[in-house]
Amino acid sequence: IDAPDLKPFVTAFLGEHLESEEFTGSLKFHIDSKFRGAFEEVDVNANLEKLIFKHENLKVHYASSQPQFLIQDNIIKKWNLSISESDLFVQTKGTGRFGGDVSLVNEIHFNSKIFEILFAQVLSSDGFIRNIFKVEGEKGNYKFSVSSRSTDLNLTLDAIPFPLNHLTYAMEYSDDRLIIQDLQTSLENG
Repeated sequence: IDAPDLKPFVTAFLGEHLESEEFTGSLKFHIDSKFRGAFEEVDVNANLEKLIFKHENLKVHYASSQPQFLIQDNIIKKWNLSISESDLFVQTKGTGRFGGDVSLVNEIHFNSKIFEILFAQVLSSDGFIRNIFKVEGEKGNYKFSVSSRSTDLNLTLDAIPFPLNHLTYAMEYSDDRLIIQDLQTSLENG
């Protein structure tokens, strides 16, 4: 993917409402990969070379010339994307061998303002969301899990006639089950 001007690329995928939104950015991601079967033979060399997003309420500027993901002969040699910006934090870790034991942990924290910018249904958003995606297991028996948390998130959605203020939640999806550990908000008249 090489999108030197991110706006037309994002507008094509998410909708023409973004034409009036004032943002700029670019994305450059390179991947060479070979797969056979269900992860029987895997070779990957991938690099997020550039991710830039500029908006008056959200900024990300990441660049790297080194590959963050390297798998050779099924062995994870490198699984390390690390972005530490005020509006975006990404930390990936991976070990193991496809066809054997594998552990991939991908943690992402982001400014929820991105929802307001990109999605017309979100009228306003303030706060941070933390997600962790995991893949763990061994040869053909991989388990996927996702957890998501937020504290003091404020959302106003087009489909709901009142704002969700001070939204706090903690939920996890694993083993085909969604577990909501915490869900609290303050509702105001809209």
